[in-house]
Amino acid sequence: VVDSPILPAVIELLKCKTIQMISAAAMVVAKLLTATDNVERIVELGAVAGMVDMIYSDIIEARTCGIKILYIILSDRPHLRKHALNRKLMDEMFRIVKSPIHADLALNVIEIGCQEPEYWITAIPELICLSKKEDHGVQRKVIVMMSKLCRNKGCAQIIVENGGLSLLVDMAGHDNGEIALHAITSLSSLATGSDERIQAIFKSGIMVKVPILLDHHK
Repeated sequence: VVDSPILPAVIELLKCKTIQMISAAAMVVAKLLTATDNVERIVELGAVAGMVDMIYSDIIEARTCGIKILYIILSDRPHLRKHALNRKLMDEMFRIVKSPIHADLALNVIEIGCQEPEYWITAIPELICLSKKEDHGVQRKVIVMMSKLCRNKGCAQIIVENGGLSLLVDMAGHDNGEIALHAITSLSSLATGSDERIQAIFKSGIMVKVPILLDHHK
């Protein structure tokens, strides 16, 4: 299939205006990308680029399909991230996540993007802003990402420099126990870093709040 004229024709169908045709073509391409060894050839034919273009479609259903399948591809084939992820795509995901449509799907792609060091500097300030959104689902997902990022020394410093410390302190007192737990875990990870970061944590006033937090979440 990869070397036949069928595949270019299927990839071309990703540009259709009919959602049924787009969805069918996208599923075929996704299957090939996740189940075929000759991935590089499929990429050369424009398969990944075609999937990414779906995210910018005027058709809502096409965008939904594009984000879902992009997430599957990036999860199953990490080496394809260099072909799909870029600053423009990450910016678009952060734009989408601020709207009521596709927020969860966009967050899934953002989580994968945040595993790549080249996106930390721009993604972390966006994550900090997102965590202030009054949506417990978004807050929970963002704080889980922050918790993972805090374990990385390079990320931890960027988080502190962008005001993430005060945010985590506030989140530690969140009414949602899961969100509070991840915030406290993040602070714990930050405290294993440099003396400057440890001093910053003490200055944040979190130590005074610890007994109150323990009582609140007991």
